[in-house]
Amino acid sequence: MINVDGVVLGNFRTSIVGRDINRFFHRPDQYEEVALVKAVAEKNNPLIFLDFHGHSTKRSAFMYGPNYSIDHRHYLTCRLFPKIISKMSDAFRYYSCVFKISACKIHTSRAIMLKNANVAFPFTVEASSHGYGPRVENKIFDQESYRAVGEKIAHSLDPFTNILLKLPKR
Repeated sequence: MINVDGVVLGNFRTSIVGRDINRFFHRPDQYEEVALVKAVAEKNNPLIFLDFHGHSTKRSAFMYGPNYSIDHRHYLTCRLFPKIISKMSDAFRYYSCVFKISACKIHTSRAIMLKNANVAFPFTVEASSHGYGPRVENKIFDQESYRAVGEKIAHSLDPFTNILLKLPKR
């Protein structure tokens, strides 16, 4: 967690000084936490980067992913990881996933990891602060259901990376 100081004070998105640190990944000189995350990524060259957030308006758990063009070799592959998760968890909704980095998100960790740290599969994982499931059967997220979604995400890494290892190198 990057904004620990803010969370301790009850903030959801911001640090103790009221800044959303996730919007400053292009300026690691301003935040030691950002500099550390970038340094670890650049040194270790990870294949996948996961940034976890709560979401205040959308329902269920879902992801924001990289915005590869349709002719890019990772266009379909980047959609596979969230698809695997959706098959393992009824709280994760694949059709709520968005594979785009809009102009207002170009300084987020996901965008910077893709562009500057060359992480092929950076995702922002979002989990609703409301609930999941069909509206008629709305289930409220609690500590156990958040943990269960996180566990399914972790378990999805193995089949996803196994598929990646079988793909031809380019």
